[in-house]
Amino acid sequence: MVTKVMKMKKRKPKFDHVQERIKKAVFNGKDISKINVDEYFSYQYLYFREMELESLDIYSTFPNLRVIDVSFNELRSLRFLKHMPSIKYVTATRNRIGRLEPYMFQEGIEALSLGRNMITNFEGAETISSLKMLTLSNNQIEHFGGYATFTGLESIDLRGNPVADVQDFRLIAIGLNAHAKGLKLINGTKVTREERENAGPYGGKFALCVKEGFLPDYTSDVDIKDQAATYLMKKQKTNTYLSSVLELISIELLGNTTEGSLLNLLPVFKVRDTSAKLCAPAFAMHTFKVESNEEHVQVIIKQLDMALEMEPLDDMGSNEYELTLLLPIGEYEYKFSCYQGDDYELLRLETPVLCDQYDYFLNITWLATNDEGDFDIIDEDQSLAYRCSLPDVGCWIKGQLSLLDEQDEPYFHVFDISEQIQHAKPGLVGLTIVGEPQEGVTLEANGEYFGGIEGESIIKWTGPNNKIITGPRYPLELADVGAVISVEYTPVRSDGLNGEVVVQKTRPIEAAPPSVNDISIEGELVEGEVLSLNYEYYGGEEGDSIIQWHRYSNKEGQYLPIEGATKQEYKATLEDVHKTLAVVFIPVSASGIQGDEEMIECKTIKPGFPTLQALAITGLKLEQDTVVFVEASYFGGYEGKSEIQWYRVDPEDDSEELIDNTQQLYKCRFDDLDHKLKVVYTPVRSDGEHGESQHFITETVVSAGDPTCKGVTVDGALVEDSVLSIEAQYSGGIEGDSEIQWFRLDDDENRTELKSLEDGYSYEVQTEDVGHKILINYIPVRRDGAKGESFEYTTETIAAAAPIISNVIISGEVAEYEKLRAAGDYHGGVEKERRYQWYRISPSGERSAIEHANRDAYIIDLDDIGYAITVAVQPVRDDDVTGDWVFADATKMVEANPPSVSATIQGEPAENATLSLKISGDDLDMEKTKTTWYYELDGERQTLSTESTYDITLEDIGKQIFCELTPVRAEYDVVGESIVLKVASIESGPPVASNVVIHGEAQETKSLTVTYDYEGGLEGSSKVQWYRVESSGQEIELKGEEDNSLNLTVSEVDCAIRAEITPVRDDDEEGSPVSTTVDKVTGADPVASDLAISGEPKQDQVISASYTYFGGKEGTSSVTWYSLSNDGQKSKVSENDLRYQLKVDDIGKVVEVEIIPTRNDGVQGKPIVAKTNTVVPEAPVISNVVVNGNPVVSDTLTVAGDYYGGVEGKSEFVWSSAEQYGGPYTTMSESSDTLVLTPHLLSQFVKVSYTPVREDGEKGETAETKAVEIKPHASFSTDLTKAIGLVINDIACDPAISLNNKQLIVKTGKKGDKYTLSSNMEVNVTNDTTFTLTVNNNTLSFSCNDRLQCYYNVCLIALYIGFSDQNLVTNMYGKEFATAWKKKKNVDAAFEEATKSVMKIDNPGGNLSFPYTVMMMLLNEAM
Repeated sequence: MVTKVMKMKKRKPKFDHVQERIKKAVFNGKDISKINVDEYFSYQYLYFREMELESLDIYSTFPNLRVIDVSFNELRSLRFLKHMPSIKYVTATRNRIGRLEPYMFQEGIEALSLGRNMITNFEGAETISSLKMLTLSNNQIEHFGGYATFTGLESIDLRGNPVADVQDFRLIAIGLNAHAKGLKLINGTKVTREERENAGPYGGKFALCVKEGFLPDYTSDVDIKDQAATYLMKKQKTNTYLSSVLELISIELLGNTTEGSLLNLLPVFKVRDTSAKLCAPAFAMHTFKVESNEEHVQVIIKQLDMALEMEPLDDMGSNEYELTLLLPIGEYEYKFSCYQGDDYELLRLETPVLCDQYDYFLNITWLATNDEGDFDIIDEDQSLAYRCSLPDVGCWIKGQLSLLDEQDEPYFHVFDISEQIQHAKPGLVGLTIVGEPQEGVTLEANGEYFGGIEGESIIKWTGPNNKIITGPRYPLELADVGAVISVEYTPVRSDGLNGEVVVQKTRPIEAAPPSVNDISIEGELVEGEVLSLNYEYYGGEEGDSIIQWHRYSNKEGQYLPIEGATKQEYKATLEDVHKTLAVVFIPVSASGIQGDEEMIECKTIKPGFPTLQALAITGLKLEQDTVVFVEASYFGGYEGKSEIQWYRVDPEDDSEELIDNTQQLYKCRFDDLDHKLKVVYTPVRSDGEHGESQHFITETVVSAGDPTCKGVTVDGALVEDSVLSIEAQYSGGIEGDSEIQWFRLDDDENRTELKSLEDGYSYEVQTEDVGHKILINYIPVRRDGAKGESFEYTTETIAAAAPIISNVIISGEVAEYEKLRAAGDYHGGVEKERRYQWYRISPSGERSAIEHANRDAYIIDLDDIGYAITVAVQPVRDDDVTGDWVFADATKMVEANPPSVSATIQGEPAENATLSLKISGDDLDMEKTKTTWYYELDGERQTLSTESTYDITLEDIGKQIFCELTPVRAEYDVVGESIVLKVASIESGPPVASNVVIHGEAQETKSLTVTYDYEGGLEGSSKVQWYRVESSGQEIELKGEEDNSLNLTVSEVDCAIRAEITPVRDDDEEGSPVSTTVDKVTGADPVASDLAISGEPKQDQVISASYTYFGGKEGTSSVTWYSLSNDGQKSKVSENDLRYQLKVDDIGKVVEVEIIPTRNDGVQGKPIVAKTNTVVPEAPVISNVVVNGNPVVSDTLTVAGDYYGGVEGKSEFVWSSAEQYGGPYTTMSESSDTLVLTPHLLSQFVKVSYTPVREDGEKGETAETKAVEIKPHASFSTDLTKAIGLVINDIACDPAISLNNKQLIVKTGKKGDKYTLSSNMEVNVTNDTTFTLTVNNNTLSFSCNDRLQCYYNVCLIALYIGFSDQNLVTNMYGKEFATAWKKKKNVDAAFEEATKSVMKIDNPGGNLSFPYTVMMMLLNEAM
């Protein structure tokens, strides 16, 4: 597969702002080399699917990109996301991504889809809140190790990963994402409420362990939570094992995990160094000691439920054991395992471990989870106890111990995590009732709630007569006087949980003194309205309180009492209009005690709204020209000019018509007839205020005069069948259902009443009316039913219509010698007669008249056969006027009658006999008459023959045979009714086999078939047996060969074959056996077939050939293997073996096997071949990777290993170095399998990683060597020591260098260039014979004769540079040497002394890093 790499060149954006419109580019499946991707830096959507990309190198920033899809490529990394700060949706399905990286989880990404990649774990994931959807389906993730926190997560998909098959996977996933409140989908399935409830145990400590890679063993009897606790404990013990002071034995968080409860952290440490300066204020230290001869002794501490192994004081078999523990201050009971009995000793630990100048401090910290799932510090009071509070509810609490040094740097942390903190049961303390227990006071319940966040707590008050009030307050009323009021407070948490009910009661409620509150006058201050005095009385039960209404008198200038107005309600009158009212109220209790007088005034009373209290139309009878008038009763001040309007109303649809009259009097008009009258009256007050209009409608309509008809008009022709209509001139109100009568007048003017059409105004003229006049009698009727005088009208004489005949039909059976009859309907005056003519109609439609057939009936004869019949009819009126001829519909074709016949069967009902039919009958066509011989099977006819005779066969035996005769009439081909005749059951004869013949070639691999003729009834299971006849004459029965065919095998070669038939009838009666024989069977030519190669065509695999041999007995067939190269060359690689092991030389070639079948007599058949697919190599693998060479400066190291997997190509080597064996390592070289050890690698640890690469570029898994430490060359230590003693040294290089304790002199020119030695100088190797010296930002280059000399010179110069730094040389070599070097006196002795007492210091780094290394190397070598 050809892969392509897309690179994006860095460019400067063309615009300073991003356009708002959406920009989208889709390159799916395209050649990226033809696309300038830089043009799309401002786009929001980019799609690079199915483009064979191995990398996506981006250097520009894509500030607006929201969506990128790189699915179906060969990507191993998504580093390009670093250049996409606004990315939200990332899809990289079906790539080669092997791990998660932090840049995949930059804040802002909402959806990350990495399905079908090669990801094995969650390491590299970063906590972000924006991620909503994480898809990692069909990867290779086995556990949740490294899982991060995603608080915004809504969907996670891990389908197709091994971890998704773990039991309780969904509950574990919910527990891990406990802080993702919006989690809805796991593996595409909705998270249920039940799952969330069941996932509680999978959060907190369990989830923390799962994130470390832990998964529970469901086959174990240990609870999964205990498994997690054990896992966490083991991990923490490992963290403290290397500590020289304390080693963790156990740590456990105890207590009830509810709000308000106390959590206690119980840690136990083994003290390794009792002399260490440790400060642990909450702990005490105790050493347990005991003498025992037992091999193992334990101290058992009851409170800890532990048995701890004690240690002997020495390794010489001492019987003294001891164990020093650091325990929380408190009391403990203990005993030793070497003592019998259950008695425990009491141990009081009261003295804390304190130290003013401490080296170690055991710090206690309490933490709680936040919304992001991280732990925040909540308490640092150095207490091993923590009381949970309301903010902790829903969190997990961590109790943590940290061993700190004097700079507060931690050596280790150990901790335990609680279960999720739950709300405490709701409760209430200090319930009191606030308020004086007196009528009119409102009592209030007050108390202190605890137990989570208070929800809708229930407060219920109970008063007299089971009066119930809910809520925090209870207003005291009159009914409460003398009663005791109780309150019940049920605390309810926000989640609906109820606590215990708390009850409190008052003393008996007292009555208040008589008083009035909230006194007011209610009601509309308008004439005619009722005003009410409203007030609230207090003071026990009210008696007859005093009320008096007053009206203000303008004349008197004061309020005067209104006589009789002493009730709470008062109706304002006309006298009150434009005056103010007042009420005087004196409250009086039932016992007669009066309270203070209260007076309240109201505003001026307004006049009432103008209103009609009655309205009517009165006057004489409602008839035309009568006068009516309106009567109205007015209210609302003084009436002004009220408005009146008259209407006429249609009583049928209540529609109204305006009448131009606005007076109280009205005279009825003609237009008012049959209408009601309506008047609308709008009252108007004297000040112009209009009231609501009212109307009145009369109950009866205005009457009209008597109904009258002044004339009648008749429309329509006075002819038979026409329709006559009348129109009358009516007067007398609105016409109702006037009465109309139609009459026929005879010559004597006698009347015959006629039936009109439905509307009564029309009449259809009948035949009976012809020659007569029609009289119409019209009686006018008004709508109200009143009738007027009748009016009569007489027409002229009615004329007849033209004669017509219709509906002509032919009745009777259409058959030979049957009678047909014609009929039809006449119309058009009085009929005189009808004329007829019958016709024949040929099949072609030609019509011909039948002679003498002119009556209404006709008898069919032989001449009509084959024709249809029709008839024409002509009407004649009594005045001899004729109408048109009318034809009837033709009959069906006349058919001839079927023939009559009889028949009998002749012949014996026996096998091989012949049956015939004797037929008698007239006018038969024997050629067309049909004969059918048959039998019945399962109710269905099975035809045997259609001949006139039938020969009985073998198959007929036992059957019941029938013969059906279907006669056909001569000339007309008319088929008669079939006749069915029955024959007796047929009998069979004895079974006989004859004409036995063997067919086929008598040769190996061929088949022989035997045939024979059978007679004697129905054949049953006749027997066939084959025999092999040996050359000796012996016959061998061929078992299993009992059918008609025999397949010849090698066993039958050179033998004769005999087939024997035993005929068997279906009733199992057997006949005599009959047989026949063929000559000797010959062998077949050798043939090989079905040649196949099994096995995978892969390097070092064994493939096998298999084939099928035919042709006598096989001898030694030839087997040859060939290798076929791409250029068609063919070379033999193996022979005479059906197996072949593929070699490296076969890779990329096709392997062929050739088989030449050979019979045992040496005859060979045609060769056949089979081929493999192209042989492929194994995956590249490197093993036994080692570093060869002497690890000393100036030598060369070489990496070697055992390569396997095709032909090795350009394998990859990465050399790296580190100051310590455990790293960290820094890459030095990535190309060669060799490494020249330069001086800068001195004292470094070097290792190399070897990535095997096949010649086709396929990479295998990387292997890594062990690290080797680089030592100085054997001569360096001696030569450098001598150089130190000399102080002044000349270095052999070009240009030459002279060194002393202060200067470096480059010998160019006469005097040379002098440089003061300092730590700012830097010396580096350029190649094997060249090095550089950087002085004052100038770089000088020097060449040497060989590598060893070059590297030694570099080390010597570095040593002098190091000695130039006074602090460095003093700290490493001591003050004595630093002084000697500075003064160039006694340097040898000072150096020798320095090697005895020098103390190592850290590498200062920078330019002094390499000099430090040379100095340290020289010390170590000297020591």
